Amino acid sequence: MVMGRVSMGNIEIKKVQEFKYLGSTMDRDGDIPRVSKRTADQGKVYRTCVRPAIMYGLETIPLTKAAESKMEVAEMRMLRFSLGLTRLNRVPNAEVRKQLQTRRFGDKLRESRRRWFGHVKRGPEDYGGRKSSQLQEAQSPPSNPLKVPSE
Repeated sequence: MVMGRVSMGNIEIKKVQEFKYLGSTMDRDGDIPRVSKRTADQGKVYRTCVRPAIMYGLETIPLTKAAESKMEVAEMRMLRFSLGLTRLNRVPNAEVRKQLQTRRFGDKLRESRRRWFGHVKRGPEDYGGRKSSQLQEAQSPPSNPLKVPSE
């Protein structure tokens, strides 16, 4: 085997300087993909690579409004950066989202939670997630702990 050559079976794979992957142009010299200038491609990279990494596991944990708001601020920073904008450009968030064809982080998070909840509800009776949700419902404290329930 000669170093620098890659083959699959009898077919030799050519070495190239750059190639396209998921709408991004990957350069041989660097690890960071160069995203093409088309904003639709930038939005696609965000929706397929960045957002899933951020949202991984968030559908199963409680998130306060303050934490959700911070996540949305971070998301808007990333979206503006991908377009080469800053807040000084005074481009409204809705316009940035429209250009990149993305929805609000909070909306996508709620959608993801509903999907996960549906999986739990449709799962078998002995599924751990279903058992824990039933346990939490059964052990929920009264709305006013000082008030004794009447019998």
